[in-house]
Amino acid sequence: MLKRLLVVACLVVSAPSLCAQGAPRPARDPEAINTTIRIVTLENSTRLSVKEQEDLVREIRRATSGERIADETPEDISDELAERVKAAYQNKGYFLAEVTARVIPVSIGKTGRSFDAVVEVLRERLQYRLRDIHCKNMTAFSEQQLLDVIPIHPGEIFSRVKIAEGLEALRRLYGSHGYVNFTSIPSTEIDDENASIALKIDVDEGGVFRFRNLSIVGLDDSKVQQFQRTWEQLRGQPYSQESLRSFFDKLVRSVPPGVDPVEYTTRRLDERARTVDVSITFAPQPFSRETQH
Repeated sequence: MLKRLLVVACLVVSAPSLCAQGAPRPARDPEAINTTIRIVTLENSTRLSVKEQEDLVREIRRATSGERIADETPEDISDELAERVKAAYQNKGYFLAEVTARVIPVSIGKTGRSFDAVVEVLRERLQYRLRDIHCKNMTAFSEQQLLDVIPIHPGEIFSRVKIAEGLEALRRLYGSHGYVNFTSIPSTEIDDENASIALKIDVDEGGVFRFRNLSIVGLDDSKVQQFQRTWEQLRGQPYSQESLRSFFDKLVRSVPPGVDPVEYTTRRLDERARTVDVSITFAPQPFSRETQH
């Protein structure tokens, strides 16, 4: 019996828009209570090796403790713990595994709270393999070109993380050719009788964006003219982070180690014209901001 299941929540890797990159993080409420997950107990997690369980517990404690979840309810924390263990099972092909979790308060005070957690695998269900994989609605690349960058093939265990890596690889491929609004939506067709899953990826290319104008602040006129002359080689070309970085590599020599000039630029998208304007200010900035029409 075949069943169709849309797996957007599990598998979609959304393409980050230019307007979102580099945005400042909101200030944390100073009154928020620090949270610590003290002990994590895994029950019925027999499909995970001892090392996998130890690594998972360590990752759970690291990711679900501290300020990041300071404002979350115990129910929210329980849901996140269950999702992390479920993801570990899905990476081993148990795509429909059922997992539940609960947190037990140990101490709650004005300065912090701590919990113990119990995560239980209720049902493993079947271990699935990838039956076949297809992409649709692509025009810029052939289906085979897209499949070549996806690190999972028919017959292999259906791994959530490999599918996610494949969707991210598609985003990078399209992004390197100017498709900054590219998205991909995966859906699955599950065959319980043969313990297999067919994957279909619906591609929305979003159109090619091209470099347009460059604005420079903080340099003398001769340097600005040098930048503008080099920029003419980019104007009208498909936008990509790699091309922009190459542009700065040619012209910016005095950048501190570990600082990427691309992250200190402002990029403005014109959705109607499908163009990208770039500006850079040669002065220290805590972060870059990007806006979109």
